[in-house]
Amino acid sequence: MDRNTVKNENYFIKTQQVVENLKHSGMIDTGSGYCLSMSDIVLKLLHKEGINAELVECNLMVMMKDPPGLFLMGYKGFHENIYDETKKMENHIICITKTKIPILIDLSISHIDKKIEYICEPILNKHSHTDIAEFEFETSTWTYQSRPLSELPKLHQRSIINRIKTDVKVDRDITFIKYFLFVLFAVSSLNFVRGVYDFYYTFVHPEAHPTRYLELKNELERNEARNKQIKSQLKDEDS
Repeated sequence: MDRNTVKNENYFIKTQQVVENLKHSGMIDTGSGYCLSMSDIVLKLLHKEGINAELVECNLMVMMKDPPGLFLMGYKGFHENIYDETKKMENHIICITKTKIPILIDLSISHIDKKIEYICEPILNKHSHTDIAEFEFETSTWTYQSRPLSELPKLHQRSIINRIKTDVKVDRDITFIKYFLFVLFAVSSLNFVRGVYDFYYTFVHPEAHPTRYLELKNELERNEARNKQIKSQLKDEDS
C-alpha cells in the first residue's frame, strides 16, 4: 500500500484532521521542543476520535541537507557531553497509531527544520538501519529508532515538575513587572501633571494660582481698609 492509498483511509483522514486542528490553534508552534506534552495531547485527541494509539520512546536523528547539518535526540553519549544531569534530554517521545498502517506523529519539531512543521506520516517501508521509520523530505531526512531501555516515567515526572516550577517562576516575574510598570506609570503621570500645573500658574496665568489669589484678596482687603481709614480721617478734618 502506498502513501496516496493510505491518505484516503478514514483513520488517516481523522488523524490528519486532528493534527491540522492543533496547527491552526497555534499549539504546534507553542509546543515546539516539548515532545512528551505534544505527544500526550495528540494521543488523547485521537482516542476521542476512536483511533487507538500509543506513546513511543525513541532516538531521533535528523540529517539536514542545505546547509548540511545533524540533529540528534536521545542517543547515549551525545547529550551527556553538552548538558548536565539535571538539564539533559535523554530521549524523544512520539505518538504512533495502532491502525492498519501505523501513522507516526511528531508535533514538537518545528524548531529543527523550518520547512517541516510536523510529521504525520504512515510507516510504509522497513529499513535495515532502523526499526521504527525513516522519512525523506526535500530539506531533511528523519530517522526514528526505538530505545531498549524505557525512561518515559522518569522523564514524564521530571518534565511535569520542571514545567510547573518554570510556570510559577514566570508568573511571579510577570506579576512583579506588571506592578513595577504600574508604579512607574503612576509616578510619571503625577510628575507630568505637577509639571503642567506649575507651568500654567508660573507662566500662563500666575494670578490664578490659589496661593496668589489669597494674597491678592488679602491685599485688596487691606487696601479697602486703608481707604476707609483715610476717608474717615478726611471727614474728621473737614468737621
